[in-house]
Amino acid sequence: MYRHHGKELSLVTNVAVHTSILFKKVHKDIHIQVFLTGRVLGYYLTDDMFI
Repeated sequence: MYRHHGKELSLVTNVAVHTSILFKKVHKDIHIQVFLTGRVLGYYLTDDMFI
């Protein structure tokens, strides 16, 4: 009984850890995407203003 419970617990912990790592990775990628998009948009906007 206890061994089975321990196995389930470790599985849940494993999934939680993997999910948090994946979330951090995706979060970082989103930040990079937003930053790059902002830079590109800002570049075009300022470019249009100067013309």
